[in-house]
Amino acid sequence: MSNNNSKNNIDIIRTDFMEIYTRSVLEDLGVALDDMNSQKLFDTIKHRINARVYLEMVAMLTPEQAALVARDINSEHPDPEATIQKTLEKIPDFAPRLAVVLGKIRSELLEDLKPLVAK
Repeated sequence: MSNNNSKNNIDIIRTDFMEIYTRSVLEDLGVALDDMNSQKLFDTIKHRINARVYLEMVAMLTPEQAALVARDINSEHPDPEATIQKTLEKIPDFAPRLAVVLGKIRSELLEDLKPLVAK
């Protein structure tokens, strides 16, 4: 498989995973995605999950790695996808660490949102 195909597969898996993960959180809350308001909630929750994952990812970097990420982001023509991919490659044991982070995020979201959707 070419390197480009590998990157595309990673992008598809990541996108599909975040969609599925967000849907599963909303399903646990009993939210049906059948109207505009629930779609807005879906988008908001997905954004919150993505932001948290990226913050946690950056927290896993050494100061030197973080400086390289900052340099890439602040370059004349930043490529966020390439920066994320390079960053992931630098974090040891990223997958198991991400699983722990996602478990914490799920617990926090369920705790925060359960009272709101119960009304």
